[in-house]
Amino acid sequence: MDTHSQIILLVDDNDANRYVVSRILHSYNFEVQEASTGTEALKLAAKQPDLIILDIKLPDINGFEVCRQLKANPTTAAIPILHLSAHRITSEDKVQGLDGGADGYLTQPVNTLELIAIIRALLRVKEAEEKLRQSERKFRAIFNQTFQYVGLLEVDGIVIEVNQSALDFAGLELTDVVGLPFWETLWWTLSTKTQEQLQAAVACAAAGEFVRYEVDIRGAGEQVMTIDFSIKPIKDDMGKVLQLLPEGRDISVRKQAQKALQESEKRFRQLAENIHDVFWMSEPQKRQFIYVSPAYEQLWGHSCESLHVDFMGWLNAIHPEDRQRVETAFFEKALQGEYDEEYRIIRPDGSVCWIRERGFPIEDEFNEIHRVAGIAEDISDRKLAEAERDHLFELEQKARNAAETSNRIKDEFLATLSHELRTPLNSILGWSKMLRSRNLDPATVARALETIERNAKLQTQLIEDLLDISRILRGKIHMNVSTVDLVTSIEAAIDTVYLAAQVKSIRHLRNSNISW
Repeated sequence: MDTHSQIILLVDDNDANRYVVSRILHSYNFEVQEASTGTEALKLAAKQPDLIILDIKLPDINGFEVCRQLKANPTTAAIPILHLSAHRITSEDKVQGLDGGADGYLTQPVNTLELIAIIRALLRVKEAEEKLRQSERKFRAIFNQTFQYVGLLEVDGIVIEVNQSALDFAGLELTDVVGLPFWETLWWTLSTKTQEQLQAAVACAAAGEFVRYEVDIRGAGEQVMTIDFSIKPIKDDMGKVLQLLPEGRDISVRKQAQKALQESEKRFRQLAENIHDVFWMSEPQKRQFIYVSPAYEQLWGHSCESLHVDFMGWLNAIHPEDRQRVETAFFEKALQGEYDEEYRIIRPDGSVCWIRERGFPIEDEFNEIHRVAGIAEDISDRKLAEAERDHLFELEQKARNAAETSNRIKDEFLATLSHELRTPLNSILGWSKMLRSRNLDPATVARALETIERNAKLQTQLIEDLLDISRILRGKIHMNVSTVDLVTSIEAAIDTVYLAAQVKSIRHLRNSNISW
């Protein structure tokens, strides 16, 4: 036996004994860990040595108790324990030790060859037991985990064993089915056809074939379940069939889901094929469409089949001014769930249609996005309404601006009119006050009367001008072009401010020799 790296825990409170045994073990290539107390032994045993050599007489816990605790602990129960004692050497001591769970019992002084032989024997037993446990675990794993319902049959179909899940479904105990032909058990009594089908499957499996099919079986309380059923032959190294392994997995939910999916797909197609919007599903990375609803032919004016031949066909119909923007958005945003574009398409008859298209990513069973579903709708009416709304808004803005301009002009006109009315009146009122003082010389009086008369005429002319404006607005005025004497106009303006200037002692000079 290859003892390389095998670890033996040596527990002995006698340093000399521990030294001697440790040297023997080292000479046979065992790795040795040492402990001098029971407490220390329990602690080191948790590290799973391959074997423990345990003295009986220890300063804190005797070896019998240490052995009992180790065997009672599931994590250390499989470790072989060999008692080695120099004090407890009677037959009763050996019986007590072996009854306490020890796998061997030797007394000091010990023969080296005998010690090594027993150690090797115990390690071989441990190795064999471990292999047996592994084999049992594998069998149980297959028995309990392969599909949902598992059994074991003789080659002729007689039941040997059935797992608990199958028994629970039928409301049976193992004793109710063991020894019966499999097809006579409750699961297969739905119909004679089901039993005959199973008998045929058992015969095929006994001949070395693997049989698998879907079938309905009966459970407790008249339950019916659809299972994925199989019978697998178990063969020896020579290929001889020794036993049969029937397995069944409940697929009732899957069958219901398939039916629901079929109904859902039917409803989806009814909806998709009767709406005016285009519903589509694609794999952008593969550049292929999975589905396109018939509305595409009405909206785009091309056949749905054309898209399966040419993935880019829908893009080619997009208005040249929109095409690059839409193509970039589709391939960059569709898989991220951010695809939402409005664009124009040109139909085969040359008409232009506005489209709004949105894309939604679809995840697979691994939560990875692999497809995109989308919907394209005709928004031409909306775009037309928006254009009309914008035109009306523009007209409203122009009307508002015109009204504001008109109000501004009216305000300016009224301000000017007020000024033009006040100016002559100021002159008339000013000279009138001076005339009432009766302290004016004849020349000044004459000038005053002349100024009053001129400004009165100016007021009359202003009223006539206002009437002319009214006629202009009504389109009933005729314009006469004539020469204007600027000197008279300037002198009238000077006379208007003369009195105010005189009150403030402001002098003015008049030059009548200016040539115009």
